[in-house]
Amino acid sequence: MKKLLSVLIATTLFMTAQSAVADSKGQAVTACKAEARLLMGDDTRVKMKKLRSTRAGYRLSLNVYPAEGERQSVKCEVEDGTAKLTDSDGMVLSTMTPEVPQAS
Repeated sequence: MKKLLSVLIATTLFMTAQSAVADSKGQAVTACKAEARLLMGDDTRVKMKKLRSTRAGYRLSLNVYPAEGERQSVKCEVEDGTAKLTDSDGMVLSTMTPEVPQAS
């Protein structure tokens, strides 16, 4: 009986931890896409290429397709709720804390 209870508790904790990670990854993607659209315009399409977790936050690679102009590869770092966009040369395009809707 103790073994069954410990397995149930471990399963519950594991599932809770996985859902928390998924929420923060989703918030990082949302923050980066919002930052790119704010910088390039509302009619800009943003496609995520790569997402990496770091100790400080998340690092994303994005393809940004503005309505006018060519595709740009952009890197986005999210640390403590702050999204920072850089271009392929490492020049900072913007650093802001976009408002991401929180789940109630």
